[in-house]
Amino acid sequence: MDPANLLLLVLFGGVLFLMFNRTRRQQREATNLRSGVGPGTKIMTTSGLYATVVAVDDTALTLETAPGQHSRWDRRAVARVLPDDGPGDVDAVDTDAVDADGDAVDADVTPSTDPEHDPEQATPAEGTAGRTSPPSEPGQPDRA
Repeated sequence: MDPANLLLLVLFGGVLFLMFNRTRRQQREATNLRSGVGPGTKIMTTSGLYATVVAVDDTALTLETAPGQHSRWDRRAVARVLPDDGPGDVDAVDTDAVDADGDAVDADVTPSTDPEHDPEQATPAEGTAGRTSPPSEPGQPDRA
C-alpha cells in the first residue's frame, strides 16, 4: 500500500475517533448532570427557563418557576445546574443598581452620552426640524 494512502487512512481514522470520543464524553457528562438533580436544585432548561426542582421521578421533573407555579418537564430538558446565587435568585440582584423607575440596571455599564444612542441629546436632521409627524406621501399636501 502506498504510504500517502496509508497516511490519509490513519488521519481519517483519527478524526473519526476524536469526533465519536467527544460525543460520547458529552453524553456521559449530560447523563451525570441530570442524575445529580434533586429537589431544591436550581437549574436552567434547554429553552432558557430558570427554575427550582421541586420533585423528581424516573423520567420527569416538577419545576417551580415562581412561588406556587409548578410545571412538569422531561429530565432531558436540563441544560445546566446553577449555583445557589445564580440568575433568578432574588438575593443576587444588586439593590443599589436601580434606575428612576425602580428597574434593576447593570452597575458596570455607564449611560451613553453619544447623541446617536441617546435620543434626548440627538439634534434633528436637516429638513426635519420642527416636524412632529412623518412626511406625507408624494402628491399629498402636508398636514402640519
